[in-house]
Amino acid sequence: MRLKIKINRNSKGSDNLSRLSDEILALLIRNAVHETRNSLFYATLNNHLSVKGFKNSANFCAKQIEEEQSHFKKVWDYIQKRNAHAILSPIPEVIGDYSDLVFAFRSALNLEYQTTEIWQEVYDKAKDTSDGITLLLAEKFLKIQESEETEFMAINDELALIGNDALYQKLWDNTYEF
Repeated sequence: MRLKIKINRNSKGSDNLSRLSDEILALLIRNAVHETRNSLFYATLNNHLSVKGFKNSANFCAKQIEEEQSHFKKVWDYIQKRNAHAILSPIPEVIGDYSDLVFAFRSALNLEYQTTEIWQEVYDKAKDTSDGITLLLAEKFLKIQESEETEFMAINDELALIGNDALYQKLWDNTYEF
């Protein structure tokens, strides 16, 4: 599904902080939509894992929900501080059927990769347009993404060793420290 991005300019302010290019604004909106989708993904995954009895993994997803919402809020606040007005629509559908823990965490890692790709685009565009403030924001989020990807890769590596055996997945969930 292709995002419909509407960009409206706030007429207040004329300093450099108030100027956010349309290209960067579009990327930040795309990121905000993606962070919202990630939050909904983790909420769905939290529910699924809770029902399946994966208590530790469900608790981890609950923390991820808060983290993704925090990321959205930071991006949204930044857009507002730069005197831009953005409308989010639509939020892409969230996957709701998880065959097992391996598939679920592989899906989560893929979403984190997508988030990193968006932040890399923001970084590149900010660098190209000499938008130092946005460049700093993108650098901060790229560091966060590096940490998240590392954590999800470690989880996926362990789950790859365990495989699709439900008993081993439950044992892993009971012993893994998130």
